[in-house]
Amino acid sequence: MRVSKFKLKTNRVLWAVLAMAMFFGMWFLLTDATGQPYCHKVVDTAIHNWQDVNNTKSFPNADGDSAKSLEEFTQYLGGEGLSDRYMYVPGLARNDPGDLILMYLPAPTRWTWHGQKPSIFEEKAWLIVPVDMKFYGSRQNLSPGEFSERVPFTEFKRRLQATLQFVEAEQRPNWQAIVKQHAAFLEAIQEESDS
Repeated sequence: MRVSKFKLKTNRVLWAVLAMAMFFGMWFLLTDATGQPYCHKVVDTAIHNWQDVNNTKSFPNADGDSAKSLEEFTQYLGGEGLSDRYMYVPGLARNDPGDLILMYLPAPTRWTWHGQKPSIFEEKAWLIVPVDMKFYGSRQNLSPGEFSERVPFTEFKRRLQATLQFVEAEQRPNWQAIVKQHAAFLEAIQEESDS
C-alpha cells in the first residue's frame, strides 16, 4: 500500500498543529493569570510626571484616601486606573526612607513582574512597591520584581506597620485617614490568615 506525498505532508502538519495545541493548552493550565501587577516602570514615570507638573517631591495625597490618591496620576497612565488593583499609602515623599511601602497588591500573588506569567507551582507572596522604587535597594534581596519586591506576610505586615508609624510620627497631611484605612486592611487580612 502506497501513501501519497500529499497525505504524508498533511499528517505531519496535523501532528504539528496538535502538538502546538497541546503545548499551549498545558501552558494555559499551568500558569496563573490572576493578580497580575501593572508595569511599575510606567507607574514610576507617571508619578514623576505628576510630581514635575505639581512641583513637588511628595507623592499624591487626596484626603488620605488610597483610591483617590492613585487617581491623581492616572491621567499619566493613559487613563488606566490602578485603584482596582492596588492599595496606595498617601502621605509619603521621594526623600522618605526607601523601604517604606508606597503601593501594594491587596492579596498575595505568584507574579514577580507584569511581563511573565508565573507557574501555578510558584508560591504566593505579597508584592510591594517601596518608596525608593528600587529592586531591593539596601535591603536584603527578597525576590525582587520590577521596582517591587515579593515578601512573605510577616515582612509585608512589618513594613506596612512601619510605614503607617512613619506617616503618623511625621504628622503628614491626612495621616489619621491613611492610618485608619491601612490598619483596617491589615486587621482584615490578619483575621483571614488566623482562620
